[in-house]
Amino acid sequence: MSAAEAAEPARPGALAGLLDVLLVLCVVAAGGLTFLAGRPPDDAAAMAQPAGLFYRLPVVGMLQHGGRLVPFAALLLAAAVALLLQAALPVGAEARGGTAAFGFLLLLGPVLSYAPQVAVLATLPEDAKALGMPVLDRFYPLLPVTWPLLAGLTVAAIRCVVPPRPAWPAPAKAFAFVTILLGAGGAWLNWRLVQARGNALGLAYLQWPMGIAAAWQVGQIGLAGVLVALAAREEKPSRVVAALTAALLIGAAVATRGAA
Repeated sequence: MSAAEAAEPARPGALAGLLDVLLVLCVVAAGGLTFLAGRPPDDAAAMAQPAGLFYRLPVVGMLQHGGRLVPFAALLLAAAVALLLQAALPVGAEARGGTAAFGFLLLLGPVLSYAPQVAVLATLPEDAKALGMPVLDRFYPLLPVTWPLLAGLTVAAIRCVVPPRPAWPAPAKAFAFVTILLGAGGAWLNWRLVQARGNALGLAYLQWPMGIAAAWQVGQIGLAGVLVALAAREEKPSRVVAALTAALLIGAAVATRGAA
């Protein structure tokens, strides 16, 4: 074997190539399903059916100087422009993957909301019955975008054992570290806090729903970032992922204006 052949990375086989394509499809499906999120429900609808609601929160930002509101759609469009430029210019695949992963944070953040469910879970059962609210005894984390993310996690796990095993790019490692630190760590700290406080003054009801909802939000956003970075670890796939993420961001900007 020559030095050039030894330096050339091993090409994936048929199964590995299929898994790479499936990984891209999973992350694009997760981004596409965000468009199923409707307008925020009113209080009556939220309290009548708190589990499984899927809606888009209106998000705005404020500049530090001047107090001027910045619409969330502007941030989505700015990220889309950055991704289109990276898809066209000769930048590294990891840079495209990291930017696309950030784009999915913007896509998923406004639709991963469990606020109505948390409000019901944080209400004592006797109070919920008196108010005509449903009584829930467990947290329901599954939303439409959760399913393709779980499918992508399965595909990524299989891909990691199918030769040639791909190296993890830096953005994937970073998102995985933050996801484990904030998601799993936050859930563990919440569990320990509830254990320490017990049910005094109903703190078990008031504390754990918020903590577990935050852990699921962080977990899903972080998992999306890992999967996107893995899908964009090579040159050509990274351009495809960047362009598709830009298209999703532009669509989300339109949907965000309608939900505001």
